[in-house]
Amino acid sequence: MTEIDFEALGRCHHLRSKIADAARKRDDAFKGMTEKYCPDPNPYERVHEVDIQEFHQKAKEFELANDELTVLVNEYNKWAEKAGERPMRWFKTRY
Repeated sequence: MTEIDFEALGRCHHLRSKIADAARKRDDAFKGMTEKYCPDPNPYERVHEVDIQEFHQKAKEFELANDELTVLVNEYNKWAEKAGERPMRWFKTRY
């Protein structure tokens, strides 16, 4: 029988919580970039104004949260094998 590495298991548990927080921050930033913009089916009569400064701020928040998430997932995956946990996998999403 394999001995349980409780340190690794504890780190994985702690990192899962931090990963969830970072993913939520990234999702909120993405939502902030897209929620105030709506494509107009008739651009001949009106054009929506975009607050480009706010968009850039949300894009920066998204980038920072994505970087944090990447670091956390990579750290989690280092401990996952020792803890007997499945590693987290990255997959491409459609935009």
